[in-house]
Order: sequence, then C-alpha cells, then structure tokens
Amino acid sequence: MDSLTVPIGLPIQIKKSGAPDTQGLILKVIKEYRDEKVNQKQKEQNLDNYHMTDYKSHLHIKEFDIISKLVLDNFCPKEHNFRTEDCWGALYKKGHYIKTHHHWPSALSWTYYLKTSPNTEPFVFVGQEKEYEIYPEEGDLIIFPSVMNHRVSVSQTDDERIVIVGNIR
Repeated sequence: MDSLTVPIGLPIQIKKSGAPDTQGLILKVIKEYRDEKVNQKQKEQNLDNYHMTDYKSHLHIKEFDIISKLVLDNFCPKEHNFRTEDCWGALYKKGHYIKTHHHWPSALSWTYYLKTSPNTEPFVFVGQEKEYEIYPEEGDLIIFPSVMNHRVSVSQTDDERIVIVGNIR
C-alpha cells in the first residue's frame, strides 16, 4: 500500500445547525456518567484506558440523540436509510489511550470533538505500511468507513480531550 486514503475532518457548528447549544450539558454528562460495565470489561480484557459512557447513550440522553441525528441528516445520503447504531461519549486524561481497532460491521463511524487542546494526541488512521495523523480542533467532525483501523496514543498532557463517537449502519 503506497498511500492511505482518509476522509477529511469536517467542521460542524452544532449551534448554527439549528440544534440547541448543549455543549456544556454534554461535557458534564460525559465527565460524570461512567458505564461500570465498560470499565469492568476494560479491566478484565486489558483493553483501552479511558472514561466513557455506554454505547447506547443516544437512546437515553437527548443531547447524544440530537448530535447523532445531525450527523445522519447532514452527511449521510437519505436513500441508504442509515441509522445510528451506537453513540457514546469519551473523556481522555493523561495516560488514557485507544488501541488500534475498527468498528466493523458498521458502515460509517464518526468522532465529534467537544474539547481539545494544542497538546491533544492525534487521531491516527493505521494502514498496512503507513499511518495518517489528524490533529483535531474543537468542533471538528471526522467521518470515516468503519473498516478503517485507527487509534489514539497515550495522552501525555494534563489537558482533557472530550469526544462523542458514533457508528452508523
């Protein structure tokens, strides 16, 4: 593989798109809500190290549902009848990371960046011979095919990184 094709980070302003400005509430929910099942699974299987809500947050937290619908309405062709399969929030602090993985069998995956800093670790697409790094800023939305391997290195900063992630099928 000579090159790695990746999608472009797409800026999206939630407030301008007609949704209520709920960023402060979403940040609070992500910071305070921990899914103990996820935490236990991470410990048992030596998985990734980060704080997250449950995978179906869009079904019981209105603000997650609003964001997932904005992604569907603005970036997914209507004729394919895509729907949000999973949607969760994640908080990364110093020492947190995500191992290389993919989101198959979903069709598309996305990450919306609520909070970043210039010190935030990049989102890394992992190819067979090459890696491609994206340094997201607050308000960026990255949409990509779910079969693409990706990771986030161990955070070396005390700055928080807060995201909402979704899978579409």
